[in-house]
Amino acid sequence: MRKAIISVLLVTAFCGLRAQNYHVDLENEAVSRYLSEVTYTSADDVSRVSDYTQLLSTRGDQPQVPMVKMSSVFLAVARTGDLLIRYSTDESLPAASTDTVVVQPSQLRVPLYGLLPGQTYYYSVDMKGRSVSHGTIVTEGQVRMLCLPSLFNVRDIGGWPTADGRRIKYNKIIRGSEMNGLHVADSADLALMRQLGIAAEMDLRSWYEEECGVSALGFKTTAEVPAGDVPTYLYTNDSGQLLSHLTTYMYQYRWRNEFQFIVKNLKLGRTIYQHCRWGADRTGYLSLLLEGLLGVGYDGLVKDYELTSFCGALTKKKDTIDPVIAFIASLEGNTLQQQFRTYWRKYVGVSEADLDYFIDEMLEGEKQDDVTTSIARTDGAQPAAKQCYDVQGRRLVGQHRGLLIERCADGSIRKRLE
Repeated sequence: MRKAIISVLLVTAFCGLRAQNYHVDLENEAVSRYLSEVTYTSADDVSRVSDYTQLLSTRGDQPQVPMVKMSSVFLAVARTGDLLIRYSTDESLPAASTDTVVVQPSQLRVPLYGLLPGQTYYYSVDMKGRSVSHGTIVTEGQVRMLCLPSLFNVRDIGGWPTADGRRIKYNKIIRGSEMNGLHVADSADLALMRQLGIAAEMDLRSWYEEECGVSALGFKTTAEVPAGDVPTYLYTNDSGQLLSHLTTYMYQYRWRNEFQFIVKNLKLGRTIYQHCRWGADRTGYLSLLLEGLLGVGYDGLVKDYELTSFCGALTKKKDTIDPVIAFIASLEGNTLQQQFRTYWRKYVGVSEADLDYFIDEMLEGEKQDDVTTSIARTDGAQPAAKQCYDVQGRRLVGQHRGLLIERCADGSIRKRLE
């Protein structure tokens, strides 16, 4: 009789949960509002990030995690290991590209961590090898924050749009706080980082910081790997974090080492985690220089820097990096991306081949003509006696302040500060 009742309950639950579909914006509400409601166009714009962080009652650097609802009937008859959730962006759920989560007997809602924005995931709830429920999870948002509660400010640099119509790929470079030292990652978060595919680490901390030079994930330096192998751990002993560091050889040398480390590990398909103590200043500067090279515009560069404020421990505003962007915008090039490239090539000393590889490897989508950011285009019209553009190459009308790029009728270009 008991087996018959259980069978009836299972059939009922099976029919009722055969298809469950979810729609999730991975960005939390505060971050989503900040990104959609704020637009920065120049250094004259006042930072607005505090308008959104001051209303937070909890940390704002955590994403909304998709939850798959489980049937209490299944949980009542299942033992540990009987229930699994398999999920993938491939509807056929092939073993090679499918992640698996073991459902605990008491879990009515099972979290799926590390999903990418803008994807449709297919999942199956399996009980002793048989699918008892399935459905889809459609994810939205742009910024991929990662749910690592023992750490701070952990997010993917992927997702930002570029001036030529492409977008930075996810799961290539992830930024955040340290995993040992002042902040210590717990075992669950370390396991999740490995599950996410993080296979290389750049430690940007200084010599005086606790546990600097030690990989919490057990990655190896050049001295620890066989000759000829690419190391998975780089410690540069204080990466740049000030405007003056842009023109200081010692910091340029460290940025060059970091860039070469990134390129070597990207070529091996490794996801890289870059961090300092808080993932704010040194990590923020390196992220700014990399994203600018990839073609992220002024608005995106500032927002990614300011997003650090949502971790609740410190506030970072655009005033800090506006002088950095202005310096880069004073260099050779018709677009802001070209000017970042000039910095990496002439000041840091990165080769053209490595710059080309990095850009091609990090971007996805179809490249479009650079209309909005190129100041060299005239659309076939004779230029007026004087045309002004902002640092992104957008034509300005009327009076404006800040760093301007001026194009004269003879085709000459000069920069001036209003």
